[in-house]
Amino acid sequence: MNNDFSEPQRAWIEKFGFFLERSGYPPSAGRVFALLLVSPEAMLTFDEILDALPLSKGAVSGGIKHLLQMQKITEHKRPGIRRRYFRATVRWQDGVERFMAYNQALCSMLDEGLSLRGEHADAEFTEALGQSLRFLRFLHEQLGGLEARWQEVGEDD
Repeated sequence: MNNDFSEPQRAWIEKFGFFLERSGYPPSAGRVFALLLVSPEAMLTFDEILDALPLSKGAVSGGIKHLLQMQKITEHKRPGIRRRYFRATVRWQDGVERFMAYNQALCSMLDEGLSLRGEHADAEFTEALGQSLRFLRFLHEQLGGLEARWQEVGEDD
């Protein structure tokens, strides 16, 4: 990375990039997104990203492409300048919506699996699976309610 970023910032970029990698992001996309989050500049060019990260041109390009497809970054142009600028997009709703959709799909799958266990299945395990399913449904209901309450009180409170 270039010298525009402090050692703690560089360490955080790597740490957050690795966190995103474990969450399914390609390694380069995680580092590019982390860089855009911690950068004091609102937008960075491809060359600025390339200079800041220990990645190849191809890796940076692939990371940017992935983030654009996921709508985690946006591309901007400035009048009279041919360069493209990239900015991170951060919406708390994205993570909540993704989790809610995943949780609902998981509940459907577990419900189906529970019904297929049969009458001779281990009762203790069946009860534990049912309890997990009931908790996931409860969590889904509560998260929906929290989001509505958050909207009511306003995000600044």
